[in-house]
Amino acid sequence: MSLGNLAEKEILEHLFKGSGIPTRPELWIGLCSGEPTEDGSDKRELTGNGYGRKKITASTTFGAATNGQISNTSIVSLPYATADWETTTNFFISTTGIAGETGNTLLAANKLNITKTIEKNDLPQFQAGELIIQLD
Repeated sequence: MSLGNLAEKEILEHLFKGSGIPTRPELWIGLCSGEPTEDGSDKRELTGNGYGRKKITASTTFGAATNGQISNTSIVSLPYATADWETTTNFFISTTGIAGETGNTLLAANKLNITKTIEKNDLPQFQAGELIIQLD
């Protein structure tokens, strides 16, 4: 999966109806223990033990889109784990920082390059170029 239903709807309506896509200067990165659903109803988001979504500034975190994809240009760090987290397989980008919400706020998601169990005192980070979102 790449784009969520919300982003797909906004792009299609922009292209074919001329309606605007809302500007979102702040987005939120979250981690999942499985692939989230495109409608955001089941993100399989991690919970507890220091986990929380990370707020990012979209205009300074992502570079220019090329070849149908966009990626981060700087390191993105989430909070330190205060105890072991579940095995992490995916990330997502949401319009809200409310962990565990199940509304249609999912903009995009993708699998991680490496599946990892975050352990106590780990600092989950995405190096530049690791948060890849592509149009499919």
